[in-house]
Amino acid sequence: RAYRMTETRGIIHRRVQSIIFVLIATACFLAVSVLLVFAPLLGRLAEAHLEWIKPYMGTITIWRYIIASTVIVIGLFSVHIWLPAGKRRFVSIIPGIVFTLVAWLVGS
Repeated sequence: RAYRMTETRGIIHRRVQSIIFVLIATACFLAVSVLLVFAPLLGRLAEAHLEWIKPYMGTITIWRYIIASTVIVIGLFSVHIWLPAGKRRFVSIIPGIVFTLVAWLVGS
């Protein structure tokens, strides 16, 4: 309905595609959770026991955020491109992705 397209794909195709996207989304959420929640705890533990890692913690933190943000953005693009029926232009999906990112930022 959102894209004003009629569904032409079969029910089995849609169900298999949905299951695959759920598995991929689960892996992405797990990766983001590990990078943003669990990694700081591991970082503090590493700093306490490994002296040589202290100068690199700022760089590690920046890369954690870059990788987590990239996973979220790629996931949003793939969901907007492949899940709904029909073809969309890249420009037409940008507003939905920006809205989702802003809503997540405000909600968090």
